[in-house]
Amino acid sequence: AILNTANLTKANLTGAYLGDANLTGAGLIGANLTGAYLIGANLTKANLTGAYLIGADLGNANLTKAGLIGANLTKAGLIGANLIGADLTGAYLTGANLTGAYLSDAQCDARTLWTDGNPVPHPPKCP
Repeated sequence: AILNTANLTKANLTGAYLGDANLTGAGLIGANLTGAYLIGANLTKANLTGAYLIGADLGNANLTKAGLIGANLTKAGLIGANLIGADLTGAYLTGANLTGAYLSDAQCDARTLWTDGNPVPHPPKCP
């Protein structure tokens, strides 16, 4: 699916199949992507502020410079995901799988809850 720059603010995409979708620059503010399949999706510069990605599978997804401010990524699969330069301030990552994820230049703050459920120890740097 090609959905680059689409406005999907507050859209209910629960369980949606968006594998390999092009969502570059898409507006997904407050969208519900709980349990969505986003393996290999391109979410470069997408705005996912306040989005619900609980249990979503984002394996190998490209989230370069994505805005994930306050996003709920509880138990999300982010194996091999590219989060370079992503804004994770205030995001919830409790139980998320970040094995092999790329986090250089990603931004976190004291409100960001890491995979163990604790605040990030040395903001603004993500672990």
